[in-house]
Amino acid sequence: MAKIGRNAPCPCGSGKKYKHCHLGKELPAEVVASQSLATTAPAGGSLVDANVPLAADDWDEDWDPALDDLTDEELDELLDEEIPLSPAEQLVDEAWDANRRWRRLELARQALDLDPNCVDAYMLLAHDARTHGMDPLESYAQAVAAGERALGADELGAARKHGDLWANPDSEAYRKARYYTAITLADRGQRDAAIDELRQLMQLDARDTMRAHVLLLPLLMHEDRDTEADELAARYASDPNTNWEVANGLRMFQRQGDTLFARRSLARAFKVIPELIPYFEGEKRAPEDLPVDDDIDTIYDPAFAASMTAWLQQPLYRQTPGATEWARAVAAAGEDAMLPTDPALIGNGPTFFLNTFDEQVYTTCPTCHGPTAKDVEHLAVLYEPDNMLVVKADCLACHRCDLLIADRRDVEDRMRRMSKRITPSPVGRDYIMVGTVPWQKLRTTHAHPADAAWIRETMVPFRGHMLYDREFQERTEHAAQEYIDAIAPAFESLSGDTDQWMVQ
Repeated sequence: MAKIGRNAPCPCGSGKKYKHCHLGKELPAEVVASQSLATTAPAGGSLVDANVPLAADDWDEDWDPALDDLTDEELDELLDEEIPLSPAEQLVDEAWDANRRWRRLELARQALDLDPNCVDAYMLLAHDARTHGMDPLESYAQAVAAGERALGADELGAARKHGDLWANPDSEAYRKARYYTAITLADRGQRDAAIDELRQLMQLDARDTMRAHVLLLPLLMHEDRDTEADELAARYASDPNTNWEVANGLRMFQRQGDTLFARRSLARAFKVIPELIPYFEGEKRAPEDLPVDDDIDTIYDPAFAASMTAWLQQPLYRQTPGATEWARAVAAAGEDAMLPTDPALIGNGPTFFLNTFDEQVYTTCPTCHGPTAKDVEHLAVLYEPDNMLVVKADCLACHRCDLLIADRRDVEDRMRRMSKRITPSPVGRDYIMVGTVPWQKLRTTHAHPADAAWIRETMVPFRGHMLYDREFQERTEHAAQEYIDAIAPAFESLSGDTDQWMVQ
């Protein structure tokens, strides 16, 4: 997982800075998974185009060429450098650390006396609003207004045109205020207003650093705005966020029924946060109101993430005929839900294993531990919704176990290069390897590498898939635990002052 700066927003979504939230603590599984494709893509994955810019075409105009000469370590050090806080921001920082809510309220008001445009102070007031008998939506509106005054009309006008507000570090609290305004509107049933708020935020921030699309998709589905939902899903198809996977799985079920890729989307979400399953099996009912973490010091855990997802998604599943029963079947199938059930995609070929571990090379077989041999194969790839292509890959084979191993990085690099001459492009789509195509037939027929009918007729389907190398995972987890045990005494010697540490 990439290093997170202490002053960066915590990726758990709490609204606090990383140093005041999860620095020195374990991040929830959903967050870790959302930053690592390898943990959520067994036997396949979602192909991300590394060459597609994340924002407007001119997003890098302000990039300083001198930064190109810095090493990764020097650039990380520069990005993690402490940003001096204004007196008002220092009061808000102190308020987040206060144990008493009345003290937080007092410090927030002092911060606003110093700086009426202190967005963070209004955000803190919104967080504690219900406790003090205040309306959180009013506090968020004040935060948005304060942010607009602080940023200025020219800055916002340029951001609406170029979508580059993400590049302004002073806009972080403003973007956060708009996002939480949308959540609060959705909680009150004002979905159209919430959709408009999220659309405006995504126009200002073309990189969508607040991940507004994750909330937008289920809201569009609630309002039966199917065309907009499909367009949004096509744009962000590769997002492994659990909320997104749950909504996108249902969207595919609504359009095409019980398909492999609909099952894979929901099954990945259940694997990352198994606490979701009781909500879809009928054992738990989703909260009617937006779940709120009342204890500011409580670690953001999977159970809370599950309640948040269920709050937004469970009503959608209940409104869709057959969806609840389908979700129960996916939960019961477990990891097998990620694999093909079509008899045409199951055959006498070898068992296939897609190596998603960047640091692992399988010179020995993960099953029998005997040596593997190099092998070049033409893999048949099925990608959503029902497209196919053939990609040449450098593989490793264990002939004793009849196991074929391909490297995810190698396969995806080749698929990216092929994407420019294939329609529809596999970029941004979920995929799974389903067999091999004999190279002799490719050479003699000169078939197009994306002719789905020819590939289905010619390929030798895999007999099965090895989803994970559990032994390697256990070794990795054991090594991580040994590292944590080794540094624990040093943490204790700091008397809880984890601000001196950088977690990687």
